[in-house]
Amino acid sequence: MKKQLLFELLIYILEMVVSIYFKKVRFFPLFGYLYMLHVARQYHYNKEKYLFCFLSGLLYDLFVTTTPFMNSFLFPFLYFTIQKFDAYLLKNKCTFFILVILEIFFYRTFTYLLLLIIQYQTFSLSLYFDSILYSLLPNFLFILLYQLLLFRRKKQPYRIVRKRMFS
Repeated sequence: MKKQLLFELLIYILEMVVSIYFKKVRFFPLFGYLYMLHVARQYHYNKEKYLFCFLSGLLYDLFVTTTPFMNSFLFPFLYFTIQKFDAYLLKNKCTFFILVILEIFFYRTFTYLLLLIIQYQTFSLSLYFDSILYSLLPNFLFILLYQLLLFRRKKQPYRIVRKRMFS
C-alpha cells in the first residue's frame, strides 16, 4: 500500500501542476480520485480497500483542497457506490469509460452538494455543469495513459494441463 500511496502523492502533484498550467482553459483534473478508484480494486479485503480510500482522501485534502476531512470520508463512500455499479456492468473497454463518466459525475455531484450544505459555494447550475464538462477530457486522457502504460498485461502462453485418467 505504501507504493500506491507514494504514487498517488505524485499524481496529486501532477494534478496541481496541470490545474495551475491550464487555469485559463479551466480543466478540472481528478487524477488522484480516478487512480484511487482503480487501485482500490486490487486489494483483496474490504478493510484494505476502504483504508486505502480513506488515506487517499486524506492526502487529497492535505495537498489539493482546502476542505479538511471532506474527501477522507467522501472517497470511501464514492468507492462503495461505484463498486455497486461495477458489479452490474460487463467488463469491457466501453463500459469502463462509462464507469469513468459515472465516477466523475458522482464526485462532482457529491462535492458540489457538500459545498452547498456548508455554504462554501453558492448555487449555480452552470458552474456545476461546467465542472463536469471540463473534467471529462483531461481525466479521459489520464485514464487512457494509465491503462496503456501501467496495466499492459502480457499474454501468457497456454499451459497444457493433462488430467490423469486413473487417479
